Amino acid sequence: MAAPTSPAPPVDPIRELATQMYVELICRNVTVTDNAAKITTNPENLAKICFKLADAFQRAEHEIRAASMPKNQEYELKGSDLSGLMGLKPDK
Repeated sequence: MAAPTSPAPPVDPIRELATQMYVELICRNVTVTDNAAKITTNPENLAKICFKLADAFQRAEHEIRAASMPKNQEYELKGSDLSGLMGLKPDK
């Protein structure tokens, strides 16, 4: 019998984006020589900046997408609303 697998932990989109940015920025700020590697920027500061940028990016994306989402989400479509379109009589 196979052991039950535990569900994957939820993915935090801000953390994922910040991680991608951090890796990119670290790669751009590391100088590798024959026997050493030098980071030209404080890695902790880069991590903080990446989280702030990722958060700002997510908020901006939410605002942009919200502008294109349906506005009247409380409207409920009932089967009887469509009956006139198809020449059917609504159930009473």
